[in-house]
Amino acid sequence: MFDSYSKYRGEITSLLKEQLISNTFSSTSLFSGERYSGRLTIALEVARIFSCSLKGESDCSCYSCTTYNNLKVDNLVVVGSRNNFLRIKAALENYRVLATSAAKKELFKTVRVFLLQYRALMYDSTVAKSGPLFERAGRLDELLDQVEQSDDVDLVINTIEKGVKEVQSVASKQNQLTIMQVRSLQRWVNQTSFKNRKRFLIIEGIEKSSTGSLNSLLKLLEEPPKDTYIIVLSEQPSRLPATILSRLRKYHFKNFAEKEKNDLLRDKFFVKGEFYLSLEEFFLERGKVDFNAIKKAAQTLSSAVVNKKNLMRQELEEIGGTVDEVEQLEYFFKEFEKSLKEFYYNNLLDSYKVDKLIKEVRESYNNALVFNQNGRLLVEALYYRLVEI
Repeated sequence: MFDSYSKYRGEITSLLKEQLISNTFSSTSLFSGERYSGRLTIALEVARIFSCSLKGESDCSCYSCTTYNNLKVDNLVVVGSRNNFLRIKAALENYRVLATSAAKKELFKTVRVFLLQYRALMYDSTVAKSGPLFERAGRLDELLDQVEQSDDVDLVINTIEKGVKEVQSVASKQNQLTIMQVRSLQRWVNQTSFKNRKRFLIIEGIEKSSTGSLNSLLKLLEEPPKDTYIIVLSEQPSRLPATILSRLRKYHFKNFAEKEKNDLLRDKFFVKGEFYLSLEEFFLERGKVDFNAIKKAAQTLSSAVVNKKNLMRQELEEIGGTVDEVEQLEYFFKEFEKSLKEFYYNNLLDSYKVDKLIKEVRESYNNALVFNQNGRLLVEALYYRLVEI
Protein backbone atom coordinates (compact mmCIF):
# COMPACT_ATOMS: atom_id res chain seq x y z
CA MET A 1 0.00 0.00 0.00
CA PHE A 2 1.17 3.51 -0.89
CA ASP A 3 4.52 2.15 -2.10
CA SER A 4 4.71 4.75 -4.89
CA TYR A 5 4.04 7.64 -2.49
CA SER A 6 5.70 6.77 0.83
CA LYS A 7 9.01 8.24 -0.37
CA TYR A 8 7.40 11.68 -0.67
CA ARG A 9 4.53 11.50 1.84
CA GLY A 10 5.91 9.00 4.36
CA GLU A 11 4.27 10.23 7.55
CA ILE A 12 0.72 10.56 6.21
CA THR A 13 0.83 7.33 4.19
CA SER A 14 2.07 5.34 7.19
CA LEU A 15 -0.86 6.58 9.25
CA LEU A 16 -3.38 5.86 6.52
CA LYS A 17 -1.94 2.40 5.85
CA GLU A 18 -2.30 1.52 9.53
CA GLN A 19 -5.93 2.68 9.58
CA LEU A 20 -6.86 0.93 6.34
CA ILE A 21 -5.39 -2.37 7.52
CA SER A 22 -7.14 -2.10 10.91
CA ASN A 23 -10.37 -0.93 9.24
CA THR A 24 -10.45 2.25 11.36
CA PHE A 25 -10.40 4.77 8.51
CA SER A 26 -13.27 7.23 8.98
CA SER A 27 -16.14 7.46 6.51
CA THR A 28 -15.74 11.26 6.55
CA SER A 29 -12.27 12.80 6.38
CA LEU A 30 -10.54 16.12 5.83
CA PHE A 31 -7.28 16.24 3.86
CA SER A 32 -5.93 19.74 4.46
CA GLY A 33 -2.82 21.35 3.04
CA GLU A 34 -1.60 23.73 0.40
CA ARG A 35 -2.06 23.22 -3.31
CA TYR A 36 0.17 20.53 -4.87
CA SER A 37 0.71 18.82 -1.52
CA GLY A 38 -0.56 15.46 -2.79
CA ARG A 39 -4.02 15.48 -1.18
CA LEU A 40 -5.98 14.36 -4.23
CA THR A 41 -3.35 11.79 -5.26
CA ILE A 42 -3.50 10.13 -1.84
CA ALA A 43 -7.31 10.36 -1.72
CA LEU A 44 -7.50 8.50 -5.05
CA GLU A 45 -5.11 5.86 -3.73
CA VAL A 46 -7.29 5.40 -0.64
CA ALA A 47 -10.29 4.80 -2.92
CA ARG A 48 -8.28 2.28 -4.99
CA ILE A 49 -7.15 0.35 -1.93
CA PHE A 50 -10.64 0.21 -0.46
CA SER A 51 -12.08 -0.93 -3.79
CA CYS A 52 -9.46 -3.63 -4.34
CA SER A 53 -10.83 -7.18 -4.40
CA LEU A 54 -7.58 -8.49 -2.89
CA LYS A 55 -5.29 -6.77 -0.36
CA GLY A 56 -4.83 -3.33 -1.94
CA GLU A 57 -1.14 -3.81 -2.74
CA SER A 58 0.39 -1.19 -5.04
CA ASP A 59 1.14 -3.68 -7.81
CA CYS A 60 -2.28 -5.39 -7.68
CA SER A 61 -3.73 -6.24 -11.09
CA CYS A 62 -7.25 -7.19 -10.08
CA TYR A 63 -10.08 -5.80 -12.19
CA SER A 64 -10.86 -2.99 -9.72
CA CYS A 65 -7.24 -1.82 -9.42
CA THR A 66 -6.83 -1.93 -13.19
CA THR A 67 -9.82 0.37 -13.65
CA TYR A 68 -8.50 2.69 -10.94
CA ASN A 69 -5.09 2.87 -12.56
CA ASN A 70 -6.86 4.12 -15.69
CA LEU A 71 -9.43 6.08 -13.65
CA LYS A 72 -12.27 4.47 -15.60
CA VAL A 73 -14.28 3.77 -12.48
CA ASP A 74 -17.97 4.07 -11.62
CA ASN A 75 -17.77 4.21 -7.81
CA LEU A 76 -15.94 7.53 -7.54
CA VAL A 77 -16.90 11.19 -8.06
CA VAL A 78 -14.53 14.16 -7.73
CA VAL A 79 -16.01 17.67 -7.58
CA GLY A 80 -14.77 21.07 -6.51
CA SER A 81 -12.72 24.13 -7.34
CA ARG A 82 -9.59 22.48 -8.79
CA ASN A 83 -8.11 24.37 -11.75
CA ASN A 84 -8.31 21.35 -14.04
CA PHE A 85 -7.65 23.21 -17.27
CA LEU A 86 -4.29 24.52 -16.08
CA ARG A 87 -3.28 21.05 -14.92
CA ILE A 88 -4.36 19.54 -18.22
CA LYS A 89 -2.34 22.16 -20.12
CA ALA A 90 0.68 21.31 -17.96
CA ALA A 91 0.20 17.57 -18.53
CA LEU A 92 -0.14 18.10 -22.30
CA GLU A 93 3.08 20.11 -22.42
CA ASN A 94 4.85 17.57 -20.23
CA TYR A 95 3.89 14.78 -22.66
CA ARG A 96 4.93 16.96 -25.59
CA VAL A 97 8.37 17.48 -24.02
CA LEU A 98 9.01 13.97 -22.71
CA ALA A 99 6.96 11.80 -25.10
CA THR A 100 7.15 8.87 -22.64
CA SER A 101 4.54 6.33 -21.60
CA ALA A 102 4.71 7.66 -18.02
CA ALA A 103 3.98 11.22 -19.20
CA LYS A 104 1.13 9.92 -21.35
CA LYS A 105 -0.37 7.99 -18.44
CA GLU A 106 -0.19 11.10 -16.28
CA LEU A 107 -1.93 13.11 -19.02
CA PHE A 108 -4.83 10.67 -19.32
CA LYS A 109 -5.16 10.48 -15.55
CA THR A 110 -5.30 14.28 -15.29
CA VAL A 111 -8.05 14.53 -17.91
CA ARG A 112 -10.05 11.71 -16.36
CA VAL A 113 -9.89 13.31 -12.90
CA PHE A 114 -11.56 16.30 -14.51
CA LEU A 115 -14.23 14.10 -16.14
CA LEU A 116 -15.12 12.37 -12.86
CA GLN A 117 -17.46 15.26 -12.00
CA TYR A 118 -19.63 14.57 -15.05
CA ARG A 119 -21.40 11.41 -13.95
CA ALA A 120 -24.86 10.98 -15.49
CA LEU A 121 -26.55 11.47 -12.12
CA MET A 122 -24.67 14.76 -11.63
CA TYR A 123 -26.56 16.20 -14.60
CA ASP A 124 -28.83 19.12 -13.65
CA SER A 125 -31.46 19.87 -16.29
CA THR A 126 -32.36 23.18 -14.60
CA VAL A 127 -28.97 24.68 -15.51
CA ALA A 128 -28.96 25.89 -19.11
CA LYS A 129 -25.38 24.84 -19.88
CA SER A 130 -25.61 21.38 -18.30
CA GLY A 131 -26.77 19.64 -21.47
CA PRO A 132 -23.96 20.83 -23.79
CA LEU A 133 -21.41 20.52 -20.99
CA PHE A 134 -22.17 16.90 -20.15
CA GLU A 135 -22.45 16.06 -23.84
CA ARG A 136 -19.00 17.50 -24.60
CA ALA A 137 -17.50 15.88 -21.51
CA GLY A 138 -18.83 12.54 -22.74
CA ARG A 139 -17.34 13.21 -26.15
CA LEU A 140 -13.95 13.99 -24.57
CA ASP A 141 -14.11 10.68 -22.72
CA GLU A 142 -14.73 8.90 -26.04
CA LEU A 143 -11.76 10.71 -27.61
CA LEU A 144 -9.51 9.49 -24.81
CA ASP A 145 -10.53 5.90 -25.55
CA GLN A 146 -9.85 6.40 -29.26
CA VAL A 147 -6.24 7.59 -28.85
CA GLU A 148 -5.21 5.81 -25.65
CA GLN A 149 -3.34 3.06 -27.50
CA SER A 150 -1.78 5.41 -30.08
CA ASP A 151 1.97 6.09 -30.07
CA ASP A 152 1.53 9.18 -32.23
CA VAL A 153 2.35 11.99 -29.79
CA ASP A 154 0.98 14.78 -32.01
CA LEU A 155 -2.26 12.88 -32.67
CA VAL A 156 -2.83 12.28 -28.96
CA ILE A 157 -2.08 15.89 -28.00
CA ASN A 158 -4.13 17.47 -30.79
CA THR A 159 -7.11 15.20 -30.12
CA ILE A 160 -7.14 15.91 -26.39
CA GLU A 161 -6.56 19.66 -26.85
CA LYS A 162 -9.53 19.85 -29.20
CA GLY A 163 -11.81 17.94 -26.84
CA VAL A 164 -10.74 19.95 -23.80
CA LYS A 165 -11.31 23.27 -25.60
CA GLU A 166 -14.85 22.17 -26.50
CA VAL A 167 -15.61 21.42 -22.85
CA GLN A 168 -13.90 24.60 -21.62
CA SER A 169 -16.00 26.75 -23.95
CA VAL A 170 -19.19 25.83 -22.07
CA ALA A 171 -17.81 25.00 -18.60
CA SER A 172 -18.73 27.27 -15.71
CA LYS A 173 -15.84 29.24 -14.26
CA GLN A 174 -17.58 29.41 -10.88
CA ASN A 175 -15.41 27.73 -8.25
CA GLN A 176 -18.03 26.99 -5.60
CA LEU A 177 -19.85 23.80 -4.71
CA THR A 178 -23.53 24.47 -5.41
CA ILE A 179 -26.64 23.20 -3.65
CA MET A 180 -27.67 21.39 -6.83
CA GLN A 181 -24.31 19.61 -6.95
CA VAL A 182 -24.74 18.45 -3.34
CA ARG A 183 -28.23 17.16 -4.14
CA SER A 184 -26.82 15.33 -7.16
CA LEU A 185 -24.17 13.78 -4.93
CA GLN A 186 -26.87 12.67 -2.50
CA ARG A 187 -28.73 10.96 -5.35
CA TRP A 188 -25.54 9.31 -6.53
CA VAL A 189 -24.53 7.81 -3.18
CA ASN A 190 -28.03 6.46 -2.63
CA GLN A 191 -28.08 4.43 -5.82
CA THR A 192 -29.04 0.81 -5.25
CA SER A 193 -26.95 -0.36 -8.21
CA PHE A 194 -23.80 -0.36 -6.06
CA LYS A 195 -25.21 -3.13 -3.83
CA ASN A 196 -22.39 -3.92 -1.35
CA ARG A 197 -19.66 -2.01 -3.18
CA LYS A 198 -17.98 0.98 -1.58
CA ARG A 199 -18.35 4.40 -3.18
CA PHE A 200 -16.25 7.53 -2.77
CA LEU A 201 -16.84 11.27 -2.92
CA ILE A 202 -13.84 13.58 -3.10
CA ILE A 203 -14.94 17.18 -2.65
CA GLU A 204 -12.51 20.07 -2.96
CA GLY A 205 -12.62 23.75 -2.01
CA ILE A 206 -15.89 23.82 -0.05
CA GLU A 207 -14.60 26.76 2.02
CA LYS A 208 -15.58 28.93 -0.97
CA SER A 209 -19.18 27.68 -1.01
CA SER A 210 -22.39 29.36 0.09
CA THR A 211 -24.03 28.75 3.46
CA GLY A 212 -26.86 26.89 1.74
CA SER A 213 -24.45 24.52 -0.01
CA LEU A 214 -22.55 23.87 3.21
CA ASN A 215 -25.77 23.14 5.12
CA SER A 216 -26.79 20.63 2.46
CA LEU A 217 -23.35 19.02 2.61
CA LEU A 218 -23.53 18.86 6.41
CA LYS A 219 -26.60 16.62 6.19
CA LEU A 220 -24.66 14.23 3.97
CA LEU A 221 -21.67 14.26 6.33
CA GLU A 222 -23.84 13.63 9.37
CA GLU A 223 -25.35 10.44 8.00
CA PRO A 224 -23.39 9.09 5.01
CA PRO A 225 -24.99 5.96 3.53
CA LYS A 226 -23.41 2.61 4.31
CA ASP A 227 -20.13 1.91 2.46
CA THR A 228 -19.83 5.58 1.44
CA TYR A 229 -16.60 7.47 2.08
CA ILE A 230 -16.38 11.23 1.79
CA ILE A 231 -12.99 12.95 1.63
CA VAL A 232 -12.96 16.75 1.77
CA LEU A 233 -9.88 18.51 0.39
CA SER A 234 -9.21 22.01 1.69
CA GLU A 235 -6.45 24.59 1.41
CA GLN A 236 -8.02 26.77 4.11
CA PRO A 237 -9.78 24.57 6.69
CA SER A 238 -9.95 27.50 9.13
CA ARG A 239 -12.65 28.99 6.87
CA LEU A 240 -14.88 25.92 7.24
CA PRO A 241 -17.80 26.05 9.70
CA ALA A 242 -17.22 24.30 13.02
CA THR A 243 -20.27 22.12 12.37
CA ILE A 244 -18.58 20.62 9.30
CA LEU A 245 -15.13 20.36 10.87
CA SER A 246 -16.59 18.41 13.79
CA ARG A 247 -17.81 15.72 11.36
CA LEU A 248 -14.42 15.13 9.75
CA ARG A 249 -11.34 13.20 10.86
CA LYS A 250 -8.43 15.48 10.06
CA TYR A 251 -5.24 14.73 8.14
CA HIS A 252 -2.81 17.57 7.42
CA PHE A 253 -0.48 17.39 4.43
CA LYS A 254 2.66 19.40 5.10
CA ASN A 255 4.48 21.19 2.31
CA PHE A 256 7.04 19.02 0.57
CA ALA A 257 10.51 19.28 2.07
CA GLU A 258 13.21 20.35 -0.39
CA LYS A 259 14.47 16.81 -0.90
CA GLU A 260 10.94 15.40 -1.29
CA LYS A 261 10.14 18.06 -3.88
CA ASN A 262 13.36 17.44 -5.79
CA ASP A 263 12.92 13.65 -5.72
CA LEU A 264 9.31 13.89 -6.88
CA LEU A 265 10.10 16.18 -9.82
CA ARG A 266 13.03 13.97 -10.82
CA ASP A 267 11.19 10.64 -10.48
CA LYS A 268 7.81 11.62 -11.93
CA PHE A 269 8.62 14.42 -14.38
CA PHE A 270 12.32 13.89 -15.16
CA VAL A 271 13.39 17.45 -14.37
CA LYS A 272 15.85 18.87 -11.87
CA GLY A 273 13.86 19.92 -8.82
CA GLU A 274 16.54 22.40 -7.81
CA PHE A 275 15.39 24.64 -10.67
CA TYR A 276 11.93 25.12 -9.10
CA LEU A 277 10.97 26.62 -5.77
CA SER A 278 7.87 24.43 -5.58
CA LEU A 279 5.72 21.94 -7.46
CA GLU A 280 3.30 24.76 -8.14
CA GLU A 281 5.98 26.74 -9.96
CA PHE A 282 6.78 23.70 -12.10
CA PHE A 283 3.14 23.16 -13.11
CA LEU A 284 2.66 26.84 -13.84
CA GLU A 285 5.69 26.84 -16.11
CA ARG A 286 4.50 23.68 -17.88
CA GLY A 287 1.06 25.30 -18.23
CA LYS A 288 2.66 28.33 -19.92
CA VAL A 289 1.75 30.69 -17.07
CA ASP A 290 4.39 33.36 -16.37
CA PHE A 291 4.34 33.13 -12.59
CA ASN A 292 7.11 35.68 -12.03
CA ALA A 293 5.32 38.32 -14.14
CA ILE A 294 2.07 37.68 -12.26
CA LYS A 295 3.81 37.92 -8.89
CA LYS A 296 5.50 41.19 -9.85
CA ALA A 297 2.20 42.66 -11.10
CA ALA A 298 0.40 41.67 -7.90
CA GLN A 299 3.12 43.25 -5.75
CA THR A 300 3.02 46.45 -7.82
CA LEU A 301 -0.74 46.76 -7.42
CA SER A 302 -0.72 45.99 -3.70
CA SER A 303 2.04 48.54 -3.09
CA ALA A 304 0.06 51.18 -4.98
CA VAL A 305 -3.07 50.42 -2.95
CA VAL A 306 -1.33 50.48 0.42
CA ASN A 307 0.67 53.63 -0.37
CA LYS A 308 -2.23 55.36 -2.18
CA LYS A 309 -0.05 55.72 -5.25
CA ASN A 310 -1.73 57.06 -8.37
CA LEU A 311 -1.21 54.53 -11.16
CA MET A 312 -1.44 55.76 -14.73
CA ARG A 313 -3.70 53.96 -17.22
CA GLN A 314 -0.69 52.48 -19.00
CA GLU A 315 0.59 50.99 -15.74
CA LEU A 316 -2.85 49.47 -15.02
CA GLU A 317 -3.00 48.05 -18.52
CA GLU A 318 0.42 46.45 -18.05
CA ILE A 319 -0.74 44.85 -14.79
CA GLY A 320 -4.01 43.75 -16.39
CA GLY A 321 -2.10 42.24 -19.28
CA THR A 322 -0.79 39.50 -17.00
CA VAL A 323 -4.31 38.18 -16.21
CA ASP A 324 -5.96 37.66 -19.58
CA GLU A 325 -6.93 34.06 -18.76
CA VAL A 326 -8.72 32.52 -15.77
CA GLU A 327 -5.63 30.51 -14.81
CA GLN A 328 -3.62 33.72 -14.60
CA LEU A 329 -6.34 35.56 -12.70
CA GLU A 330 -6.44 32.93 -9.98
CA TYR A 331 -2.73 33.18 -9.25
CA PHE A 332 -2.75 36.97 -9.52
CA PHE A 333 -5.37 37.24 -6.75
CA LYS A 334 -3.56 34.66 -4.66
CA GLU A 335 -0.29 36.62 -4.87
CA PHE A 336 -2.10 39.92 -4.39
CA GLU A 337 -3.66 38.70 -1.14
CA LYS A 338 -0.31 37.31 0.00
CA SER A 339 1.35 40.66 -0.68
CA LEU A 340 -1.28 42.54 1.35
CA LYS A 341 -0.63 40.21 4.28
CA GLU A 342 3.09 40.99 4.04
CA PHE A 343 2.32 44.68 4.50
CA TYR A 344 0.31 43.76 7.60
CA TYR A 345 3.12 41.57 9.03
CA ASN A 346 5.51 44.50 8.52
CA ASN A 347 3.15 46.82 10.43
CA LEU A 348 2.31 48.87 7.35
CA LEU A 349 -1.38 47.92 7.52
CA ASP A 350 -3.61 47.45 10.55
CA SER A 351 -5.72 44.32 10.96
CA TYR A 352 -9.02 46.11 10.23
CA LYS A 353 -7.84 47.52 6.92
CA VAL A 354 -6.11 44.35 5.68
CA ASP A 355 -9.24 42.32 6.46
CA LYS A 356 -11.37 44.81 4.57
CA LEU A 357 -9.04 44.82 1.57
CA ILE A 358 -8.84 41.02 1.43
CA LYS A 359 -12.62 40.72 1.67
CA GLU A 360 -12.99 43.05 -1.32
CA VAL A 361 -10.34 41.12 -3.26
CA ARG A 362 -12.06 37.78 -2.66
CA GLU A 363 -15.46 39.14 -3.64
CA SER A 364 -13.99 40.58 -6.83
CA TYR A 365 -12.38 37.26 -7.74
CA ASN A 366 -15.57 35.27 -7.14
CA ASN A 367 -17.59 37.77 -9.18
CA ALA A 368 -15.05 37.51 -11.98
CA LEU A 369 -15.61 33.76 -12.15
CA VAL A 370 -19.39 33.94 -11.94
CA PHE A 371 -19.80 36.71 -14.53
CA ASN A 372 -16.76 35.85 -16.69
CA GLN A 373 -15.34 39.36 -16.34
CA ASN A 374 -12.46 40.65 -18.42
CA GLY A 375 -9.26 40.45 -16.39
CA ARG A 376 -7.83 43.77 -17.53
CA LEU A 377 -11.00 45.71 -16.73
CA LEU A 378 -11.38 43.86 -13.43
CA VAL A 379 -7.90 44.86 -12.24
CA GLU A 380 -8.51 48.49 -13.10
CA ALA A 381 -11.90 48.60 -11.35
CA LEU A 382 -10.50 46.79 -8.30
CA TYR A 383 -7.63 49.25 -7.98
CA TYR A 384 -9.98 52.27 -7.88
CA ARG A 385 -12.18 50.59 -5.27
CA LEU A 386 -9.28 49.55 -3.02
CA VAL A 387 -7.53 52.92 -2.93
CA GLU A 388 -10.74 54.39 -1.50
CA ILE A 389 -10.74 51.98 1.49
